[in-house]
Amino acid sequence: MIIGVVGSFVGGLLGRMLFMYREGEPAGFFMSLIGAILLTAGYHAIARRRSVV
Repeated sequence: MIIGVVGSFVGGLLGRMLFMYREGEPAGFFMSLIGAILLTAGYHAIARRRSVV
């Protein structure tokens, strides 16, 4: 659940960087979803690398 919430913040940050949202405007559903997916993929890549070593 924490990864999903943080992913929403990442999606909002990404949206502001791409000028899709103004400062203080919340991220939309799709940007929140994209942020959560990117964060989950990064987490799995790091966790997989640690389990191999």
